[in-house]
Amino acid sequence: MTQQTAHNLEASEQKRDVSKGEKAFDFTVYGLMNWVGTFVITVPIAYWMMHGKGSLVTSIRSGVNKGFESIMEPTLKAADWVLSPIRKAPKTPMKERVKWWSEQNTVTFATFQGGNFMLLPIWLAERGKVPLVDGANKALGDETDRAAIAEAPKTDIVSLIKGRLSAFALVFTTFTTLSHIVPQTFRSFSEEFGEKAAGWFKKSAYTNMDDAKQLLIQRNTLEKLGDVSEEGLKALKSANTKLEALETRAFRLGKIASWDIVATTAAVALLYTTSKFFAQEKDKKSHDKDVKRKAKQPAPDAVPTTRVGVERSVESPEQAMQLG
Repeated sequence: MTQQTAHNLEASEQKRDVSKGEKAFDFTVYGLMNWVGTFVITVPIAYWMMHGKGSLVTSIRSGVNKGFESIMEPTLKAADWVLSPIRKAPKTPMKERVKWWSEQNTVTFATFQGGNFMLLPIWLAERGKVPLVDGANKALGDETDRAAIAEAPKTDIVSLIKGRLSAFALVFTTFTTLSHIVPQTFRSFSEEFGEKAAGWFKKSAYTNMDDAKQLLIQRNTLEKLGDVSEEGLKALKSANTKLEALETRAFRLGKIASWDIVATTAAVALLYTTSKFFAQEKDKKSHDKDVKRKAKQPAPDAVPTTRVGVERSVESPEQAMQLG
């Protein structure tokens, strides 16, 4: 490897300074635009998937739910086998457990769809990043050269998709796990937020508050008893179904918003970090290939030599003739 190549490699490995304009760009695009856009898009999509009527949404909801059912049954069986030395087998029938987990996962899945739609505007913003960052730098008094901005790792659509998939997998797994470990905590949080949200629009949480209170008492009592018999599970399901039928639209939207606030914040932060990571990895691989390619090429300032007993530099055609 030549001295110049080694110098370039060493320089590339140094931490790149981020200009004020780039910081402003990242905050605006990933912090503000992505967060607001994801939140605004997610609420109506999740509401439609969870409570919408019609053949299309019913088919989508049913398909997603069946997909989770096919996954959850072997997953729960494997979990029961792994945990069998430290806990007793759950009393709830496997069929009911699979159905409950699948329904909860479908709800969680519905709240993660808004972020997918925001990949396009983020990608478009990234394509116009250089002039935007250069303009921001000038406005903020940062003298970073435009060429340095252009040389920064590019966050392309592939990096964004990889980042989105990574964020989705991590946040979805975390939310699903927590919602099953502490289901009452998640439900209480969403219901309390839903009631407040309904109050902001001067709406009640339920269409009939007296009936709702009785059903809430019934539901809570059944859950405390932990009756997993067929009759007990049927009674609990009936109470939840009747209670859900009394929910107002404002209350439902408030519950979705409560999940969306937490999920969007986590997903947006992870999308930024993971997409930048994949972009840097791609840039590093490209740089390494370029370094290897240049290392195999002869140095442009190499001095030709000739052999007369020993190897000597040729300084001029006349000297070459004399040596010959």
